[in-house]
Amino acid sequence: MRRAIDKYASSIGPYIALSGGSAKYYNVESLKSEFTVNKFPDFGVSGFIPISKQYSGSDEILQLGIYGDLGYSTISYKNIVSDNKNINWITKSSYLTLNTTFCIMGSLIGCFIGLPLSGKMEYPDSAVTITSNLNFIFGIRFGFILPLYYDNIGRLNIYANYSIILTKQFSSNGLPEYNSEKYNTEQIAITIGLNYLFKLTD
Repeated sequence: MRRAIDKYASSIGPYIALSGGSAKYYNVESLKSEFTVNKFPDFGVSGFIPISKQYSGSDEILQLGIYGDLGYSTISYKNIVSDNKNINWITKSSYLTLNTTFCIMGSLIGCFIGLPLSGKMEYPDSAVTITSNLNFIFGIRFGFILPLYYDNIGRLNIYANYSIILTKQFSSNGLPEYNSEKYNTEQIAITIGLNYLFKLTD
């Protein structure tokens, strides 16, 4: 019996995603962070290599595969002074990110690195550039991916990730002048996106 379309073939293609972030202040009781969704989407290129798959009748099941992403990513979060919500600002930092993710039966687990490209603190009536203060980032991520559509050309997927940035946002010798080490946060991000991967093999 002829097998169905190979929907998990080696492939490459674009992705676009909506993301938002938050931060954790460990030693600042007067300041809290609120989850903020980015206005501009993340985007880039994804690649996929299958490692192990099996067939159940005509249905193809991916057991193990590897995704790799190279793209533009932004992490934003809102800072609010606890006793005065009128004092607030959004910290936004953008990176060139490289992700490597294992896919196990649709579940994702992997790690990523990020090279800072730009950053700013946006106040209601002004903004401060912090690009030179940003740190190189490293983090881990968990999530899932599901195929929405596939044919002989490629596969459309929806995915979601929860990312934990393990490095501090600012470099140790690069904190903004008005900041201090206690404001140097660790961040999280939630991402929901789509990718379309063109098949490289039949």
